[in-house]
Amino acid sequence: MTPGIIDAADLLTSATTLRPLQILARSTPYRPILTYSNAWLALSGFIVVFSAVVMDRLGWLNWFNASKLTGLHTPLEIYQASAIRIIPFLVPTAIPSLRAGLNVVADVLLYVLRPDFKLSVQGRSRERLTTLLDVLSAHYSNCYLVVAAHSQGTVIARDVIGSGRQPVNCLVTAGSPLASLYERFLGLAVLPLKDSKWVNYYRLSDYVGGPISCTGINDQILRGDYPNAHFQYFQNTNVIASALR
Repeated sequence: MTPGIIDAADLLTSATTLRPLQILARSTPYRPILTYSNAWLALSGFIVVFSAVVMDRLGWLNWFNASKLTGLHTPLEIYQASAIRIIPFLVPTAIPSLRAGLNVVADVLLYVLRPDFKLSVQGRSRERLTTLLDVLSAHYSNCYLVVAAHSQGTVIARDVIGSGRQPVNCLVTAGSPLASLYERFLGLAVLPLKDSKWVNYYRLSDYVGGPISCTGINDQILRGDYPNAHFQYFQNTNVIASALR
């Protein structure tokens, strides 16, 4: 294979003929929600949500019952008592730093759901990447193909490329939760890619991503930009250089 230049307009035209894509331009410069100094708040958001789920499942929130509190059974009182249960779930959404922790939880939970479950995004996420790789393979078969993915996108990229349907030359992952969340807490082992080079970048200040520590995967730690934590990996020249080698 020889390196080639892909025309973005041609790529988008080809891709949208297979599946409509909506691309929204960012009107304001991106600013990371979290910094290294307050990244612990994201973990607090996760703990609040997880605790609320456990308490509700164990029935510890059942004391919010209108009939027991007031002796009345009006629809309004019952609704008010029931609505109180949602308060613990809304706390993280009111604080930007805690909202980041909630986003991480939502990414993982909605992806690990069975594909036939209504709220699952697993099938749709894989389908969109598969469609794009099909277009690239059909129109740019002589190009050196690199997939660069961040955060939850690294999980989707690994699943699609690992299926063997559409191999790529190189996978560059950044801030990946594959080992730190999926393998450690869900027991989903990370396996190397058979026919693709894989470079994984992470920071010690990243509260989501980390090293994958697997034979065949080149873990690289980024130093000197710790305040960026989980964000702005692809503004680092070392990460971009991996994709262009």
